[in-house]
Amino acid sequence: MDGISEDKPVVNRFSKPSATIHTLAPELLTEIFLHCVDTNGHLRHLSRPPLLLGRVCSRWRIVSADSPVLWTRFAIIGHRWSRIDWKKDLEATKVWMSRSGSCPLTICLVYSQLWGEQLLMPILESLVSQSWRWENVYISIPSEFESVILAPFWTGRLHQLQSFDCCLDGIQVANSEDVRPLALSSAPQLQSFRHVREVGGHIDFGGRIHTVKILEIRYPMDSGTAGMSPGDLLTCLTHCPLLEELTFLITEFGSIHPQELPPIIELCHLRHFYLALSAGIDPGYLFGVLFVPALEKLTLLMKVDNNHYTDWPHLRPMLARSRPPLRSLALYRVPVIEKTLCECLSYIPSLTFLGLGGTECTDIILNFLTTDKNDTSRRICPCLDEIEFRHASRFSSSAMISMILSRHPSNTNIENRQPLKLIDCRESQMEWNASSNSCIAECIEAGLVFHSPDTDMTTIWR
Repeated sequence: MDGISEDKPVVNRFSKPSATIHTLAPELLTEIFLHCVDTNGHLRHLSRPPLLLGRVCSRWRIVSADSPVLWTRFAIIGHRWSRIDWKKDLEATKVWMSRSGSCPLTICLVYSQLWGEQLLMPILESLVSQSWRWENVYISIPSEFESVILAPFWTGRLHQLQSFDCCLDGIQVANSEDVRPLALSSAPQLQSFRHVREVGGHIDFGGRIHTVKILEIRYPMDSGTAGMSPGDLLTCLTHCPLLEELTFLITEFGSIHPQELPPIIELCHLRHFYLALSAGIDPGYLFGVLFVPALEKLTLLMKVDNNHYTDWPHLRPMLARSRPPLRSLALYRVPVIEKTLCECLSYIPSLTFLGLGGTECTDIILNFLTTDKNDTSRRICPCLDEIEFRHASRFSSSAMISMILSRHPSNTNIENRQPLKLIDCRESQMEWNASSNSCIAECIEAGLVFHSPDTDMTTIWR
Protein backbone atom coordinates (compact mmCIF):
# COMPACT_ATOMS: atom_id res chain seq x y z
CA MET A 1 0.00 0.00 0.00
CA ASP A 2 1.15 3.57 -0.57
CA GLY A 3 3.05 4.94 2.39
CA ILE A 4 4.07 1.65 4.03
CA SER A 5 4.75 -0.56 1.04
CA GLU A 6 6.94 -3.59 1.68
CA ASP A 7 6.94 -4.93 -1.89
CA LYS A 8 10.54 -3.90 -2.60
CA PRO A 9 12.83 -6.00 -0.37
CA VAL A 10 16.41 -4.89 0.10
CA VAL A 11 19.30 -7.11 -0.93
CA ASN A 12 19.24 -10.35 1.05
CA ARG A 13 22.58 -10.82 2.76
CA PHE A 14 21.68 -14.37 3.71
CA SER A 15 21.36 -15.73 0.19
CA LYS A 16 22.62 -19.26 0.91
CA PRO A 17 19.80 -21.75 1.67
CA SER A 18 21.88 -23.16 4.52
CA ALA A 19 22.09 -19.84 6.37
CA THR A 20 21.07 -20.29 10.02
CA ILE A 21 18.58 -17.44 9.87
CA HIS A 22 16.55 -19.40 7.29
CA THR A 23 16.28 -22.42 9.56
CA LEU A 24 14.68 -20.59 12.48
CA ALA A 25 11.02 -21.29 13.23
CA PRO A 26 8.61 -18.37 12.64
CA GLU A 27 7.92 -18.19 16.39
CA LEU A 28 11.62 -17.76 17.16
CA LEU A 29 12.00 -15.17 14.41
CA THR A 30 9.13 -13.23 15.92
CA GLU A 31 10.81 -13.25 19.33
CA ILE A 32 13.98 -11.89 17.73
CA PHE A 33 12.03 -9.24 15.84
CA LEU A 34 10.45 -8.04 19.08
CA HIS A 35 13.84 -6.94 20.37
CA CYS A 36 14.35 -4.48 17.53
CA VAL A 37 10.88 -2.96 17.25
CA ASP A 38 10.97 0.83 17.71
CA THR A 39 8.03 2.00 19.80
CA ASN A 40 8.65 5.71 19.32
CA GLY A 41 8.79 6.09 15.56
CA HIS A 42 5.98 7.12 13.25
CA LEU A 43 3.96 4.19 11.97
CA ARG A 44 4.90 5.04 8.34
CA HIS A 45 8.68 5.03 8.84
CA LEU A 46 9.95 2.44 6.36
CA SER A 47 13.45 2.57 7.84
CA ARG A 48 12.31 1.23 11.23
CA PRO A 49 10.93 -2.14 12.33
CA PRO A 50 8.51 -3.74 11.86
CA LEU A 51 8.16 -2.17 8.38
CA LEU A 52 11.88 -2.50 7.77
CA LEU A 53 11.75 -6.22 8.54
CA GLY A 54 9.34 -6.78 5.67
CA ARG A 55 11.83 -5.28 3.22
CA VAL A 56 14.68 -7.69 3.99
CA CYS A 57 13.32 -10.78 2.23
CA SER A 58 10.03 -12.43 1.37
CA ARG A 59 10.16 -14.81 4.35
CA TRP A 60 10.75 -12.00 6.82
CA ARG A 61 7.92 -10.07 5.21
CA ILE A 62 5.53 -13.00 5.66
CA VAL A 63 6.62 -13.73 9.23
CA SER A 64 6.50 -10.09 10.35
CA ALA A 65 3.12 -9.44 8.73
CA ASP A 66 1.68 -12.58 10.37
CA SER A 67 3.00 -11.69 13.87
CA PRO A 68 0.33 -9.52 15.55
CA VAL A 69 2.52 -8.75 18.56
CA LEU A 70 4.88 -6.73 16.33
CA TRP A 71 2.12 -4.30 15.38
CA THR A 72 0.69 -3.46 18.80
CA ARG A 73 2.82 -0.34 19.53
CA PHE A 74 2.75 2.63 17.18
CA ALA A 75 2.87 6.41 17.00
CA ILE A 76 0.92 8.83 14.82
CA ILE A 77 2.58 12.22 14.97
CA GLY A 78 1.88 15.40 13.07
CA HIS A 79 3.17 18.94 13.62
CA ARG A 80 2.39 22.30 12.09
CA TRP A 81 5.87 22.52 10.57
CA SER A 82 5.94 18.97 9.16
CA ARG A 83 4.38 17.60 6.02
CA ILE A 84 1.22 15.70 6.90
CA ASP A 85 -0.51 13.20 4.67
CA TRP A 86 -3.81 12.49 6.41
CA LYS A 87 -4.84 9.86 3.89
CA LYS A 88 -1.64 7.85 4.27
CA ASP A 89 -1.79 8.15 8.06
CA LEU A 90 -5.33 6.79 8.05
CA GLU A 91 -4.43 3.99 5.68
CA ALA A 92 -1.37 3.05 7.75
CA THR A 93 -3.46 3.12 10.95
CA LYS A 94 -5.89 0.63 9.48
CA VAL A 95 -3.04 -1.65 8.39
CA TRP A 96 -1.51 -1.68 11.87
CA MET A 97 -4.91 -2.29 13.44
CA SER A 98 -5.54 -5.21 11.12
CA ARG A 99 -2.13 -6.81 11.59
CA SER A 100 -2.23 -6.49 15.37
CA GLY A 101 -5.18 -8.86 15.50
CA SER A 102 -6.79 -8.83 18.94
CA CYS A 103 -3.61 -7.94 20.90
CA PRO A 104 -3.63 -5.07 23.42
CA LEU A 105 -2.55 -1.75 21.89
CA THR A 106 -0.04 0.90 22.97
CA ILE A 107 -0.77 4.11 21.06
CA CYS A 108 0.86 7.51 20.83
CA LEU A 109 -1.17 10.13 18.95
CA VAL A 110 0.17 13.68 18.74
CA TYR A 111 -1.37 16.34 16.51
CA SER A 112 -0.88 19.98 17.39
CA GLN A 113 -3.31 22.68 16.27
CA LEU A 114 -3.46 22.42 12.48
CA TRP A 115 -5.38 23.67 9.53
CA GLY A 116 -7.79 20.97 8.40
CA GLU A 117 -8.31 19.35 11.82
CA GLN A 118 -11.49 17.75 10.49
CA LEU A 119 -9.26 15.32 8.60
CA LEU A 120 -8.12 13.94 11.94
CA MET A 121 -11.59 12.62 12.74
CA PRO A 122 -11.36 9.40 10.64
CA ILE A 123 -8.08 8.51 12.37
CA LEU A 124 -9.64 9.07 15.79
CA GLU A 125 -12.69 7.02 14.88
CA SER A 126 -10.44 4.18 13.74
CA LEU A 127 -8.58 4.23 17.05
CA VAL A 128 -11.74 4.52 19.13
CA SER A 129 -13.29 1.55 17.31
CA GLN A 130 -10.55 -0.57 18.87
CA SER A 131 -10.71 0.97 22.34
CA TRP A 132 -11.56 -2.42 23.80
CA ARG A 133 -7.91 -3.28 23.03
CA TRP A 134 -6.35 -0.10 24.44
CA GLU A 135 -3.66 -0.85 27.01
CA ASN A 136 -1.44 2.25 27.09
CA VAL A 137 -2.56 5.48 25.41
CA TYR A 138 -0.86 8.87 25.07
CA ILE A 139 -2.85 11.50 23.18
CA SER A 140 -2.24 15.19 22.52
CA ILE A 141 -4.86 16.67 20.20
CA PRO A 142 -7.01 19.81 19.75
CA SER A 143 -9.68 20.17 22.44
CA GLU A 144 -12.62 19.97 20.03
CA PHE A 145 -12.06 16.23 19.79
CA GLU A 146 -12.49 15.61 23.52
CA SER A 147 -15.92 14.00 23.20
CA VAL A 148 -14.57 11.59 20.58
CA ILE A 149 -11.50 10.40 22.44
CA LEU A 150 -13.31 10.15 25.79
CA ALA A 151 -16.33 8.33 24.38
CA PRO A 152 -14.97 4.87 25.37
CA PHE A 153 -15.08 5.93 29.03
CA TRP A 154 -18.79 6.54 28.68
CA THR A 155 -19.54 3.40 26.68
CA GLY A 156 -17.53 1.13 29.00
CA ARG A 157 -15.20 -0.44 26.44
CA LEU A 158 -11.88 -0.12 28.24
CA HIS A 159 -11.44 -3.49 29.89
CA GLN A 160 -7.67 -3.71 29.15
CA LEU A 161 -6.70 -0.06 29.65
CA GLN A 162 -3.84 0.43 32.12
CA SER A 163 -2.48 3.89 31.28
CA PHE A 164 -4.27 6.90 29.77
CA ASP A 165 -2.51 10.23 29.25
CA CYS A 166 -4.48 12.87 27.37
CA CYS A 167 -3.68 16.53 26.72
CA LEU A 168 -6.29 18.66 24.98
CA ASP A 169 -4.93 21.83 23.43
CA GLY A 170 -6.96 24.94 22.69
CA ILE A 171 -10.22 26.48 23.84
CA GLN A 172 -12.99 24.05 24.64
CA VAL A 173 -16.09 24.79 22.58
CA ALA A 174 -18.65 22.95 24.69
CA ASN A 175 -20.24 24.54 27.73
CA SER A 176 -19.24 23.14 31.10
CA GLU A 177 -22.83 21.96 31.60
CA ASP A 178 -22.37 19.63 28.65
CA VAL A 179 -19.21 18.01 30.01
CA ARG A 180 -19.93 14.46 31.13
CA PRO A 181 -18.29 12.88 34.20
CA LEU A 182 -15.08 10.96 33.68
CA ALA A 183 -16.32 7.40 34.13
CA LEU A 184 -13.18 5.69 35.34
CA SER A 185 -15.34 2.77 36.43
CA SER A 186 -15.31 1.66 32.77
CA ALA A 187 -11.56 0.90 33.03
CA PRO A 188 -11.24 -1.62 35.88
CA GLN A 189 -7.53 -2.28 35.22
CA LEU A 190 -6.56 1.40 35.00
CA GLN A 191 -3.30 2.18 36.82
CA SER A 192 -2.50 5.69 35.58
CA PHE A 193 -4.87 8.44 34.42
CA ARG A 194 -3.63 11.89 33.40
CA HIS A 195 -5.88 14.39 31.68
CA VAL A 196 -5.25 18.05 30.84
CA ARG A 197 -8.43 19.75 29.66
CA GLU A 198 -9.92 23.21 29.24
CA VAL A 199 -13.22 22.55 31.03
CA GLY A 200 -13.56 20.89 34.42
CA GLY A 201 -15.59 17.80 35.12
CA HIS A 202 -16.47 15.26 37.77
CA ILE A 203 -15.20 11.72 38.29
CA ASP A 204 -17.33 8.59 38.47
CA PHE A 205 -15.94 5.42 40.04
CA GLY A 206 -19.28 3.65 39.88
CA GLY A 207 -19.32 3.28 43.66
CA ARG A 208 -16.56 0.65 43.48
CA ILE A 209 -13.05 0.53 44.91
CA HIS A 210 -10.53 1.22 42.16
CA THR A 211 -6.89 0.17 41.70
CA VAL A 212 -5.67 3.39 40.03
CA LYS A 213 -2.25 4.47 41.31
CA ILE A 214 -1.64 7.74 39.45
CA LEU A 215 -4.44 10.28 39.05
CA GLU A 216 -3.83 13.72 37.56
CA ILE A 217 -6.55 15.98 36.21
CA ARG A 218 -5.73 19.58 35.32
CA TYR A 219 -7.71 22.45 33.84
CA PRO A 220 -7.57 26.26 34.12
CA MET A 221 -8.61 27.31 37.60
CA ASP A 222 -9.74 30.73 36.37
CA SER A 223 -11.86 29.48 33.49
CA GLY A 224 -15.11 30.22 35.31
CA THR A 225 -16.47 26.77 34.48
CA ALA A 226 -17.68 24.08 36.81
CA GLY A 227 -15.02 21.64 37.96
CA MET A 228 -14.34 19.18 40.70
CA SER A 229 -15.61 19.75 44.20
CA PRO A 230 -14.51 18.69 47.70
CA GLY A 231 -16.94 15.81 47.30
CA ASP A 232 -15.03 14.62 44.24
CA LEU A 233 -11.80 14.73 46.23
CA LEU A 234 -13.38 12.68 49.01
CA THR A 235 -14.58 10.18 46.41
CA CYS A 236 -11.06 9.79 45.04
CA LEU A 237 -9.51 9.43 48.47
CA THR A 238 -11.97 6.78 49.59
CA HIS A 239 -12.27 4.81 46.33
CA CYS A 240 -8.58 4.68 45.38
CA PRO A 241 -6.69 3.21 48.35
CA LEU A 242 -3.66 2.32 46.18
CA LEU A 243 -3.01 5.90 45.04
CA GLU A 244 0.67 6.80 44.73
CA GLU A 245 0.38 10.19 42.99
CA LEU A 246 -2.59 12.55 43.12
CA THR A 247 -2.96 15.92 41.38
CA PHE A 248 -6.31 17.51 42.09
CA LEU A 249 -7.82 20.93 41.35
CA ILE A 250 -10.98 22.03 43.13
CA THR A 251 -12.92 24.89 41.56
CA GLU A 252 -16.53 24.06 42.43
CA PHE A 253 -18.11 24.77 45.77
CA GLY A 254 -19.61 21.92 47.66
CA SER A 255 -19.84 20.82 51.25
CA ILE A 256 -19.51 17.40 52.80
CA HIS A 257 -21.87 16.37 55.57
CA PRO A 258 -20.11 15.17 58.74
CA GLN A 259 -21.72 11.74 58.43
CA GLU A 260 -20.09 11.31 55.01
CA LEU A 261 -16.62 11.76 56.42
CA PRO A 262 -14.97 8.53 57.64
CA PRO A 263 -13.02 8.60 60.91
CA ILE A 264 -9.80 7.84 59.02
CA ILE A 265 -8.75 7.66 55.36
CA GLU A 266 -5.69 5.49 54.89
CA LEU A 267 -3.58 6.07 51.80
CA CYS A 268 -0.53 4.04 52.69
CA HIS A 269 0.99 4.26 49.20
CA LEU A 270 0.50 7.96 48.44
CA ARG A 271 3.90 9.58 47.72
CA HIS A 272 3.05 12.76 45.77
CA PHE A 273 0.05 14.99 46.53
CA TYR A 274 -0.70 18.25 44.68
CA LEU A 275 -3.87 20.11 45.65
CA ALA A 276 -4.99 23.47 44.23
CA LEU A 277 -8.07 25.30 45.52
CA SER A 278 -10.02 28.17 44.02
CA ALA A 279 -10.98 31.15 46.15
CA GLY A 280 -13.33 30.38 49.01
CA ILE A 281 -12.93 26.60 48.85
CA ASP A 282 -11.49 24.93 51.93
CA PRO A 283 -11.53 21.12 52.33
CA GLY A 284 -9.23 21.36 55.33
CA TYR A 285 -11.38 18.95 57.32
CA LEU A 286 -10.20 16.16 55.01
CA PHE A 287 -6.63 16.62 56.22
CA GLY A 288 -7.85 15.90 59.72
CA VAL A 289 -8.68 12.30 58.78
CA LEU A 290 -5.86 11.57 56.30
CA PHE A 291 -3.20 8.97 57.10
CA VAL A 292 -0.35 9.18 54.56
CA PRO A 293 2.71 7.43 56.06
CA ALA A 294 4.57 7.22 52.70
CA LEU A 295 4.11 10.83 51.56
CA GLU A 296 7.29 12.32 50.04
CA LYS A 297 6.07 15.44 48.24
CA LEU A 298 3.20 17.77 49.17
CA THR A 299 2.21 20.91 47.27
CA LEU A 300 -0.76 22.93 48.46
CA LEU A 301 -2.02 26.01 46.59
CA MET A 302 -4.91 28.06 47.97
CA LYS A 303 -6.48 31.15 46.42
CA VAL A 304 -7.89 32.61 49.60
CA ASP A 305 -8.42 35.98 51.16
CA ASN A 306 -5.94 35.98 54.01
CA ASN A 307 -8.26 38.25 55.97
CA HIS A 308 -10.74 35.36 56.11
CA TYR A 309 -8.34 33.22 58.16
CA THR A 310 -6.28 33.73 61.28
CA ASP A 311 -4.65 30.31 60.82
CA TRP A 312 -5.03 27.16 58.70
CA PRO A 313 -4.14 24.38 61.18
CA HIS A 314 -5.39 21.38 59.19
CA LEU A 315 -1.97 20.27 57.95
CA ARG A 316 -0.70 19.75 61.48
CA PRO A 317 -2.88 16.76 62.52
CA MET A 318 -2.18 14.95 59.24
CA LEU A 319 1.59 15.23 59.73
CA ALA A 320 1.39 14.43 63.41
CA ARG A 321 -0.59 11.27 62.71
CA SER A 322 1.33 10.13 59.64
CA ARG A 323 4.94 11.18 60.38
CA PRO A 324 5.70 10.73 56.65
CA PRO A 325 9.17 10.71 55.04
CA LEU A 326 8.31 14.05 53.44
CA ARG A 327 11.13 15.49 51.33
CA SER A 328 9.35 18.41 49.64
CA LEU A 329 6.78 20.75 51.19
CA ALA A 330 5.43 23.69 49.19
CA LEU A 331 2.72 25.91 50.68
CA TYR A 332 1.54 28.74 48.45
CA ARG A 333 -0.91 31.27 49.84
CA VAL A 334 -1.75 28.94 52.69
CA PRO A 335 -2.57 31.23 55.63
CA VAL A 336 -0.69 29.30 58.28
CA ILE A 337 0.87 31.16 61.18
CA GLU A 338 4.51 30.59 62.09
CA LYS A 339 3.73 28.70 65.29
CA THR A 340 1.66 26.18 63.37
CA LEU A 341 4.26 25.97 60.61
CA CYS A 342 7.05 25.31 63.10
CA GLU A 343 5.08 22.50 64.67
CA CYS A 344 4.43 21.01 61.23
CA LEU A 345 8.15 21.09 60.43
CA SER A 346 8.97 19.29 63.67
CA TYR A 347 7.09 16.23 62.35
CA ILE A 348 9.07 15.96 59.08
CA PRO A 349 12.82 15.68 59.79
CA SER A 350 13.38 14.18 56.31
CA LEU A 351 12.52 17.49 54.56
CA THR A 352 15.01 18.66 51.90
CA PHE A 353 12.92 21.38 50.17
CA LEU A 354 10.71 24.01 51.81
CA GLY A 355 8.75 26.45 49.67
CA LEU A 356 6.59 29.16 51.23
CA GLY A 357 4.62 31.75 49.33
CA GLY A 358 2.08 34.13 50.78
CA THR A 359 2.82 32.97 54.33
CA GLU A 360 3.93 35.78 56.61
CA CYS A 361 7.35 34.70 57.86
CA THR A 362 9.68 36.55 60.19
CA ASP A 363 12.82 35.76 62.17
CA ILE A 364 10.72 33.25 64.14
CA ILE A 365 10.91 30.71 61.35
CA LEU A 366 14.60 31.40 60.69
CA ASN A 367 15.45 30.96 64.37
CA PHE A 368 13.45 27.73 64.41
CA LEU A 369 15.46 26.42 61.44
CA THR A 370 18.77 27.44 63.01
CA THR A 371 20.50 24.29 64.21
CA ASP A 372 22.74 23.78 67.23
CA LYS A 373 25.28 20.96 67.15
CA ASN A 374 25.36 20.90 70.96
CA ASP A 375 21.59 20.70 71.35
CA THR A 376 19.87 17.70 69.77
CA SER A 377 16.46 19.35 70.24
CA ARG A 378 17.51 22.05 67.78
CA ARG A 379 18.05 19.91 64.73
CA ILE A 380 14.85 20.67 62.91
CA CYS A 381 14.83 19.34 59.32
CA PRO A 382 18.57 18.50 59.35
CA CYS A 383 18.49 17.44 55.67
CA LEU A 384 17.04 20.72 54.43
CA ASP A 385 19.11 22.08 51.53
CA GLU A 386 16.71 24.29 49.55
CA ILE A 387 14.50 27.04 51.00
CA GLU A 388 12.26 29.34 48.99
CA PHE A 389 10.41 32.30 50.49
CA ARG A 390 7.90 34.14 48.31
CA HIS A 391 6.18 37.37 49.31
CA ALA A 392 5.15 38.57 52.77
CA SER A 393 8.43 37.65 54.49
CA ARG A 394 10.31 40.05 56.76
CA PHE A 395 13.74 38.91 57.90
CA SER A 396 16.72 40.46 59.59
CA SER A 397 20.07 39.82 57.96
CA SER A 398 21.49 38.60 61.28
CA ALA A 399 18.84 35.86 61.60
CA MET A 400 19.45 34.77 58.02
CA ILE A 401 23.23 34.64 58.53
CA SER A 402 22.87 32.60 61.73
CA MET A 403 20.56 30.10 60.03
CA ILE A 404 22.86 29.64 57.01
CA LEU A 405 26.04 29.23 59.04
CA SER A 406 24.42 26.81 61.50
CA ARG A 407 23.75 24.47 58.60
CA HIS A 408 27.26 24.55 57.23
CA PRO A 409 28.99 21.13 57.64
CA SER A 410 31.71 22.68 59.80
CA ASN A 411 29.12 23.73 62.37
CA THR A 412 27.26 20.46 62.75
CA ASN A 413 28.18 16.97 63.94
CA ILE A 414 25.58 15.27 61.77
CA GLU A 415 27.27 12.67 59.56
CA ASN A 416 27.06 13.06 55.77
CA ARG A 417 25.49 16.46 56.22
CA GLN A 418 25.26 18.43 52.96
CA PRO A 419 25.35 22.25 53.08
CA LEU A 420 22.50 24.45 51.94
CA LYS A 421 22.29 24.54 48.15
CA LEU A 422 19.69 27.25 47.57
CA ILE A 423 18.02 30.09 49.45
CA ASP A 424 15.59 32.28 47.54
CA CYS A 425 14.22 35.26 49.48
CA ARG A 426 14.53 37.97 46.85
CA GLU A 427 10.86 38.95 47.27
CA SER A 428 11.26 39.33 51.04
CA GLN A 429 11.77 42.50 53.01
CA MET A 430 15.35 42.34 54.22
CA GLU A 431 18.43 44.50 53.99
CA TRP A 432 21.14 42.26 52.71
CA ASN A 433 24.48 42.33 51.02
CA ALA A 434 25.91 38.85 50.55
CA SER A 435 29.46 40.05 49.99
CA SER A 436 29.49 41.97 53.28
CA ASN A 437 29.80 38.80 55.37
CA SER A 438 32.97 36.81 54.79
CA CYS A 439 31.51 33.56 56.14
CA ILE A 440 28.49 33.77 53.86
CA ALA A 441 30.79 34.67 50.97
CA GLU A 442 32.69 31.45 51.65
CA CYS A 443 29.42 29.48 51.56
CA ILE A 444 28.54 31.09 48.23
CA GLU A 445 32.01 30.31 46.94
CA ALA A 446 31.49 26.69 48.04
CA GLY A 447 28.30 26.40 46.00
CA LEU A 448 25.42 28.10 47.82
CA VAL A 449 23.00 29.81 45.44
CA PHE A 450 21.56 32.83 47.22
CA HIS A 451 18.85 35.09 45.81
CA SER A 452 18.67 38.07 48.14
CA PRO A 453 16.19 40.97 47.95
CA ASP A 454 18.80 43.15 46.27
CA THR A 455 19.74 40.44 43.75
CA ASP A 456 18.71 41.11 40.19
CA MET A 457 16.20 38.52 38.96
CA THR A 458 18.67 37.42 36.31
CA THR A 459 21.64 37.20 38.67
CA ILE A 460 22.62 34.16 40.69
CA TRP A 461 25.02 34.45 43.60
CA ARG A 462 27.40 31.54 43.34
